[in-house]
Amino acid sequence: MERKRNVNGKKGAAGNIVIFLAIMLASMVSGFIIGAAISYCKKKGVDYEGIAGYISALVMKVLPWFYVGLSVVSALTAFIIFIVFNRRAAAWDGKDEEEIAQIEAGLGNPLAIANSMMIFNMLLFSMHVWNTLCMDTSSSAGSKVFGSVIFIINYAWIVVVSRLTVELEKKLNPEKKGDILETNFSRKWEESCDEAQKMIIYEAGYRAYRAGAKACTFVWLGTFISMFMFNTGLMPVFTVCIIWFVMLICYTVESGKLERNMYR
Repeated sequence: MERKRNVNGKKGAAGNIVIFLAIMLASMVSGFIIGAAISYCKKKGVDYEGIAGYISALVMKVLPWFYVGLSVVSALTAFIIFIVFNRRAAAWDGKDEEEIAQIEAGLGNPLAIANSMMIFNMLLFSMHVWNTLCMDTSSSAGSKVFGSVIFIINYAWIVVVSRLTVELEKKLNPEKKGDILETNFSRKWEESCDEAQKMIIYEAGYRAYRAGAKACTFVWLGTFISMFMFNTGLMPVFTVCIIWFVMLICYTVESGKLERNMYR
């Protein structure tokens, strides 16, 4: 029985190696075909940079309105959801466990909106600055200031919503510690969580790491292709690889520390 297991294990390992090599070979062939196709199309007169410029110009025309619209909708949605669950928390009798579970789950929504908008705020602000300073150099001073004002307003409501939500969570769970305005908030909050909550944090973090690693693979492929199609240069590829490298090294180092601590 033991010999069969060893044989099956070796077959499984050999199969994994074959699959890995096949994927690597397919990736190399695909990259070569894509590169050759792009080069051929360029020689035939396909203006990828012109196409990208036309699409970029269209995007920049609607960018200010989209920036404002997304900001208003996100802020209103986050505040409304917080108000709803804040009222439910105030009306809670302290005994209904199902109700408080729904309230705490619902409080994650304003934070999710705020955290997502933080990223979009940085992205859209960067696009606006690039448009007003690099593409449309004739834009007015008011147009240039507009993006900064929206950026600051967004940052303000994101902090307010996040702080209100965390403070309500602390009110419902007095053992929770930390203030989002503190630089070490994440560490304090984690330390104040019980073991079950910590396991949720760790599991979610690992899944986020796996999703991030997969995303880096596809983003790298996109930046690699755009390097030839749109002459974007090496910076996008370099940036993705740096993020990928930091994720991998941090995970490897931290997992090694945790494994060593297990045997002490």
